[in-house]
Amino acid sequence: ASLATAASPDEIANTRAALQNAREHNAQLESSIANLRSDNQRLVDTVAGLEAQLAATPSGAAPAVAKVAASKPAVAKPAATPAKAAPAPAPARSPAAAPVTATTGEWFVNFGSYGQRAAAEDWARRLKPAAGDVIVAPSTRDGRTFYRVRVINLPDKTAAQQVAGKLEYTYGVSKLWVGQQ
Repeated sequence: ASLATAASPDEIANTRAALQNAREHNAQLESSIANLRSDNQRLVDTVAGLEAQLAATPSGAAPAVAKVAASKPAVAKPAATPAKAAPAPAPARSPAAAPVTATTGEWFVNFGSYGQRAAAEDWARRLKPAAGDVIVAPSTRDGRTFYRVRVINLPDKTAAQQVAGKLEYTYGVSKLWVGQQ
């Protein structure tokens, strides 16, 4: 009987409260990890796109492109909270630029890449670009499947850049990747 000890009700309550706090903290950390993974994948895709664009650039223009890229480092914003980020200034528009109305073409804007299809589809439903069509395109890299949210069927680079600028401003995200299919 002297070896058996009973825990007091206060000790049990404190232990349960500590366990609940630890579980809540763990859930917050898991959410942060998921957001960081999503941001990392988006940055990997952006770098891959920029490398592809740099490789496609004529050799005479490559040093200038590299110099501009080196002088303006990209700043990642959390993918899960783009609406809370400070909006970027509106992109400058030339007076001759007309509103984009065509909906077919080979150009696209890559809005983001997500590890979960549901997150990508949620963004695809929320985007309302001035031109083009929003799709979720699955892709695999290093054995992992991720889902790209893209605005496709843009007629030319200028139209794609206009759509990208509007999305950047509306959702307060960093520079979006514009490419050609």
